[in-house]
Amino acid sequence: MLIATNLSNGKIRVELIGSTMFDIYEWTFSDGSKAYGNPINIDCNQKSNGSVTLDVWNLNPGVPAGKQRICHGSILYYCNCGVKKEKKDKHIWTNAGGSGKEITIEAAIWVKDGEIGCKSKHFAKNFLGIWVPLNLIFNTTGVCANLAGSFTKEVSQGNCIIVNVPFNEKCMSVGSPNGSWQNIITQTGKNFIDPGKLSSGHRLRLKTGGTFFGFGVDKPRLVLN
Repeated sequence: MLIATNLSNGKIRVELIGSTMFDIYEWTFSDGSKAYGNPINIDCNQKSNGSVTLDVWNLNPGVPAGKQRICHGSILYYCNCGVKKEKKDKHIWTNAGGSGKEITIEAAIWVKDGEIGCKSKHFAKNFLGIWVPLNLIFNTTGVCANLAGSFTKEVSQGNCIIVNVPFNEKCMSVGSPNGSWQNIITQTGKNFIDPGKLSSGHRLRLKTGGTFFGFGVDKPRLVLN
């Protein structure tokens, strides 16, 4: 089976998997250039979106060409690696904790090269109907964001292993001034995200008049598709 995988550092790996070892792997790109080996990496700085055809040969001195073609196939590839992919969401909590006030949570999750992360901002509506930082409305706020899921990391042999991302919740201290937080996990080496398996959660807690309310406001997880 032919597959194309977006890697970090602006590269794509194309490879034939599930086969035994053959003598020659000849790749012909849609621009006419050729490459040999399995797998091979495509540099998106040198090529745009396109297709590549693989011819697999075994050496055979008994045939006129001296080699015999075993299989032939093509695959499309798209140079979108290195581009930040982000999914945003917004939720409004009316009558927060029975206070009669509104709070909005803006949350996002992203993937870019060797970095995955999530971020959130929280605002409250004042008596003029204007959204302002939470601390201008409520005495105390605590803001948390977390990442959960798994990603696939490339290893030197060209194989991939699934690595679980722990719950990894990060919170600002109580009394945070701007009601916002971001949580970033940076992995060394090349990696790419397994679609649909990474998510983020966002919550806050508020204090007014010496009483906490709204603790653990869990907004629906944002799943990167």
